Amino acid sequence: MSRYVICYQGANDPSQQEVSSLLSCFDRVKVIDTLPGTLLVDGPKAEIASVVKGMSQWTFSPERVVSVRPPRRRLKAPA
Repeated sequence: MSRYVICYQGANDPSQQEVSSLLSCFDRVKVIDTLPGTLLVDGPKAEIASVVKGMSQWTFSPERVVSVRPPRRRLKAPA
Protein backbone atom coordinates (compact mmCIF):
# COMPACT_ATOMS: atom_id res chain seq x y z
CA MET A 1 0.00 0.00 0.00
CA SER A 2 1.08 3.58 -0.53
CA ARG A 3 0.35 6.92 1.06
CA TYR A 4 -1.83 9.49 -0.68
CA VAL A 5 -2.95 13.03 0.11
CA ILE A 6 -6.64 13.72 -0.40
CA CYS A 7 -7.45 17.45 -0.73
CA TYR A 8 -10.68 19.41 -0.78
CA GLN A 9 -10.79 22.01 -3.58
CA GLY A 10 -13.81 24.03 -2.42
CA ALA A 11 -13.87 27.69 -1.37
CA ASN A 12 -14.12 26.87 2.35
CA ASP A 13 -13.16 23.88 4.47
CA PRO A 14 -15.48 20.90 4.07
CA SER A 15 -18.06 20.15 6.74
CA GLN A 16 -17.34 17.37 9.21
CA GLN A 17 -20.29 15.47 7.77
CA GLU A 18 -18.76 15.56 4.27
CA VAL A 19 -15.40 14.30 5.58
CA SER A 20 -17.16 11.53 7.50
CA SER A 21 -19.11 10.46 4.41
CA LEU A 22 -15.87 10.34 2.40
CA LEU A 23 -14.13 8.21 5.02
CA SER A 24 -17.08 5.84 5.36
CA CYS A 25 -16.71 4.88 1.68
CA PHE A 26 -13.25 3.36 2.28
CA ASP A 27 -12.79 -0.27 3.28
CA ARG A 28 -9.03 -0.89 3.37
CA VAL A 29 -7.77 2.70 3.74
CA LYS A 30 -6.15 3.87 6.97
CA VAL A 31 -6.13 7.58 7.90
CA ILE A 32 -2.64 8.67 8.98
CA ASP A 33 -3.17 12.40 9.60
CA THR A 34 -5.83 15.06 9.07
CA LEU A 35 -5.87 18.81 8.60
CA PRO A 36 -8.90 20.91 7.65
CA GLY A 37 -9.56 20.00 4.01
CA THR A 38 -6.64 17.54 3.79
CA LEU A 39 -6.28 13.86 4.64
CA LEU A 40 -3.12 11.73 4.58
CA VAL A 41 -4.15 8.13 3.99
CA ASP A 42 -2.49 4.77 3.41
CA GLY A 43 -4.22 2.31 1.10
CA PRO A 44 -4.60 0.88 -2.38
CA LYS A 45 -4.61 3.45 -5.18
CA ALA A 46 -7.54 1.84 -7.02
CA GLU A 47 -9.86 2.12 -4.02
CA ILE A 48 -8.86 5.73 -3.28
CA ALA A 49 -9.25 6.73 -6.94
CA SER A 50 -12.70 5.16 -7.27
CA VAL A 51 -14.05 6.86 -4.13
CA VAL A 52 -12.53 10.29 -4.81
CA LYS A 53 -13.67 10.25 -8.45
CA GLY A 54 -17.28 9.99 -7.25
CA MET A 55 -16.93 12.94 -4.86
CA SER A 56 -17.01 16.42 -6.37
CA GLN A 57 -14.36 18.93 -5.23
CA TRP A 58 -12.02 16.23 -3.86
CA THR A 59 -8.69 15.28 -5.46
CA PHE A 60 -5.82 13.03 -4.50
CA SER A 61 -2.13 12.65 -5.27
CA PRO A 62 0.74 10.48 -4.03
CA GLU A 63 2.57 11.68 -0.94
CA ARG A 64 5.88 13.40 -1.74
CA VAL A 65 8.72 14.14 0.64
CA VAL A 66 10.29 17.56 0.23
CA SER A 67 13.35 18.78 2.07
CA VAL A 68 13.31 22.35 3.27
CA ARG A 69 16.30 24.47 4.19
CA PRO A 70 16.40 25.88 7.71
CA PRO A 71 14.68 29.29 7.83
CA ARG A 72 17.61 31.01 9.58
CA ARG A 73 21.21 31.24 8.51
CA ARG A 74 23.72 29.58 10.73
CA LEU A 75 26.44 31.75 12.12
CA LYS A 76 29.91 30.48 11.47
CA ALA A 77 32.10 31.27 14.44
CA PRO A 78 31.85 34.33 16.65
CA ALA A 79 34.40 36.97 15.70
